[in-house]
Amino acid sequence: MNSHKNILLVGGTGRNTGKTSLVCEVIKKFSTDYQIIALKITNHFHSANSKSFNLLEEKNPAANKDSSRMLLAGASKVFYIESGPDCLKEAFDTFLEKTVPGQIIVCESNGLSEIIKPGIYLMVDRNGNFEKKKKTSDPQIIA
Repeated sequence: MNSHKNILLVGGTGRNTGKTSLVCEVIKKFSTDYQIIALKITNHFHSANSKSFNLLEEKNPAANKDSSRMLLAGASKVFYIESGPDCLKEAFDTFLEKTVPGQIIVCESNGLSEIIKPGIYLMVDRNGNFEKKKKTSDPQIIA
């Protein structure tokens, strides 16, 4: 498992737990001093092109999507990955090719914690139930 000290990884115990809101607040707080790349990863395919994975760059801050919210929050670039667990490593490696080594990355994903060791891993849970998803690494819990 490769270590990526430049990545803040935000996961959650389910849907609508506040993952994107937390990511956007972090971006707002630090984007005036640092160029931040945002990444959202999902295992659901929303686009018509459903190959092994899709890597898309968000360019529309007006769209009603989480990736647009990250752009509005101040991220210099925002990428979106659609991938199942079998292709996540390849998808993430492809994403890394589009970044500068050491660049600050704020990522919303549950599955990526199985592939990399981030600098900081935060697990968000709205209900205080921290046993729903077990991870191989030790997340810091934010309620």
